[in-house]
Amino acid sequence: MNILITGATGFLGSYVTHHFLKEGHNLIILKRSYSNTIRIDSILNEITSYDIDQVSIETVFKENNIDIVIHAATNYGKTTAAHEVIESNVVFPLKLLELLTDNKGIAFINTDSFFNNNNAVNYGYLNTYSLSKKYFLELATIFCGMRKFKFINMRLEHLYGPNDDLSKFTMETIDKLLKNIDSMNLTPGKQNRDFIYVTDAVDAYSCVLGNIGSLEDSIHTFQVGSGAAVTIEKFVIMAKQLTGAKTQLNFGSIPYRDNEIMHSLADNEPLRRLGWESKIGLMDGIGLIIESIQRK
Repeated sequence: MNILITGATGFLGSYVTHHFLKEGHNLIILKRSYSNTIRIDSILNEITSYDIDQVSIETVFKENNIDIVIHAATNYGKTTAAHEVIESNVVFPLKLLELLTDNKGIAFINTDSFFNNNNAVNYGYLNTYSLSKKYFLELATIFCGMRKFKFINMRLEHLYGPNDDLSKFTMETIDKLLKNIDSMNLTPGKQNRDFIYVTDAVDAYSCVLGNIGSLEDSIHTFQVGSGAAVTIEKFVIMAKQLTGAKTQLNFGSIPYRDNEIMHSLADNEPLRRLGWESKIGLMDGIGLIIESIQRK
């Protein structure tokens, strides 16, 4: 298949790109001329790449017979204005969706967050991001429902794995513990999260794509998680044990965020019915991150 991937230079998108290239698909990626391509440098000469700050999206579709769009790009809004978040998370994917349907594509596969599963529109953290993802999902659902076009929403739980940004909770925590810092200030840590290892998540995308012809309805949402909830406290303690750090863990020294999500857990039964399963347990996943950091 001809697959267009957005966010290919990012954490999840790079794993998706490597995976589908190995599966033999023809890949087209969208990036910016100044994007950091370190995660996909080894395969750049095997894929077609467009800099969307220099080439129109219409040109990309005109020059390629695109079957599938996998939308893995996102703007968290941490350092950008609200209108830029809306442009990236709502306007841009809607334009891709319209072009894909106009050019008789097969399906649009969207990347969503567990924030939406928990109705976190009042969550003080990443509020604009959460709203923008919610708006796009609602608009895309209406659009694809009217056109009877397949729209697959992959709702990710707490994604983690090697080569993620060090600013992310899992990576930052493990990195600090490997440095054996004196102490670490944390919330009480009673939030339950469903940690899903990145290759397991990519396998879910692959499983859905492999079953795309058997999905009868136009609109589908798959919750992508291990199906097991673990507290943040347990994650940090497990990471400390695996790194051998002597760091003092100050649980409760930081308050919870406003409207903190205290429990998030995927119902992955629909995915498992398609033949998918989670393969990497949390302890093994943390160990793989530790190995990746130590190799650098």
